[in-house]
Amino acid sequence: MKNKKSLIIAGVLIVLLAGGQALLKKSSSSAKNGGNIESSIEDTVEQEAEDLSVLFYGSTCPHCIVVEEWLAENAEIEEVAGLVMKEVYENKDNSTEMTQKAKECGVATENGIGVPFLYDNGTCLMGDQPIIDYLKETYGK
Repeated sequence: MKNKKSLIIAGVLIVLLAGGQALLKKSSSSAKNGGNIESSIEDTVEQEAEDLSVLFYGSTCPHCIVVEEWLAENAEIEEVAGLVMKEVYENKDNSTEMTQKAKECGVATENGIGVPFLYDNGTCLMGDQPIIDYLKETYGK
């Protein structure tokens, strides 16, 4: 019985030590690459954010209001899609991001980009009805 307890305690200690060493190696590796655990987490969060669906809209855009009202009536779709809404008329960073996403999809950006503009994992759509139809078909009822 005493040997069994000793074996269990020894096993637990080995597991704890191995886990601690792995954590130290990861921390050391991250530091060697010029970062730390916090920057590694930030990189992961940024990567996940890039994968989200984004609806770019304008604060005074009537077509955007149509999509927003439809989303309010179909909130489960917004949640399932992981949809993030970003205003572009008053937020330069959001406008720049929208332009980058449009270029990624091959959308011509020389003459501006219309809103509402949906970016969803490499798919880009403009206009209220095309966006609503896409969200229904991809995430909805």
